[in-house]
Amino acid sequence: MTRKTGRILLLSTLTCMAGMVSGCRSSRSTESHEEYISGSPRERVEALGNYYAAHPVGSVSVPVSVEITAPARAKISGNLYMASSRYIYFSARFLGMEVGSIMITPDSIYGKIKPGKMYLAEPVSALTEMLPVTLNQIQELMMGRVVLPGYQSIDKNAAASCSYSIEQDYWTITPARLPRDFDMKYVMSTDANTMRGLIAEVKGKATASMVMADYAVTSLGDLPASVSIDAANGDKAYGLKIEYNYSRLRTDVVPDKSWSIPRGYTRVSPAQVIKVLSNL
Repeated sequence: MTRKTGRILLLSTLTCMAGMVSGCRSSRSTESHEEYISGSPRERVEALGNYYAAHPVGSVSVPVSVEITAPARAKISGNLYMASSRYIYFSARFLGMEVGSIMITPDSIYGKIKPGKMYLAEPVSALTEMLPVTLNQIQELMMGRVVLPGYQSIDKNAAASCSYSIEQDYWTITPARLPRDFDMKYVMSTDANTMRGLIAEVKGKATASMVMADYAVTSLGDLPASVSIDAANGDKAYGLKIEYNYSRLRTDVVPDKSWSIPRGYTRVSPAQVIKVLSNL
């Protein structure tokens, strides 16, 4: 792998993974939340909240395949680890060797790119200032679950605050507590009460859409096995597709992950990451 190829893989993954929504599938057959497919949209959201409370996200470890579709085309494999309210960690690998990693903690975002010896260290506010959610809510969102900014969990009050629309084969949820000039909408399946996708926009600046597919029944409920992400910022486009190796999914033991500044590496800013990607 050349240095430029490594940078394309890791920088693109780093940029897209910050807004990643993903899911995992277990080999175990267990309870589905398809029972909550009746009632008004508000009642269905309340039922989802009850289900999430009864089935909290704990530890997750799963191999993933990441295909970058824009601004450059590349594919890389890796492992995704999550420990509830503690961290999200993605280890990128090429030919069996780690070539980089991304870690999100309650207060920081880190990225390490071995080709080129670069690292990123930013406050988690770089991710959450646009969308006010906690690390735990980011983890819930990454498991294909609905989260409502401004609410720690989904209860009757949270469900009542949302706006809803009903179409022929889908329905939508628009959270109420959103920052100014920010729009966000969930698109839900009518017949399964699962999330088809998420549409977000910073008015006049950027847009993003995420599409979930290939749902499967897991110990955490019905979760998407494939996620496609498309984003645009001005005339720059970014794309990502994530798939999972379910035969090696674990929800019991996850390695204890930590972060330290890599010796001999140069710190880069998010703006520098975007600039490198823009010049590919």
